[in-house]
Amino acid sequence: MSTDLANAAVTKLVTNDGEIFEAPVDVLRLSKTINTMLQYQGIDSESSDQSLRP
Repeated sequence: MSTDLANAAVTKLVTNDGEIFEAPVDVLRLSKTINTMLQYQGIDSESSDQSLRP
């Protein structure tokens, strides 16, 4: 595992059926839908607080 990936901000995703996935925020931003949700939550790439709020 590269150092960059190990230090990347990670977000947990929860599916409708309760499955939990962890993925780097940079990877999640590849999805236009998820990227829009992150922007709506006020989470940008330079933010130190990258926790999602329901």
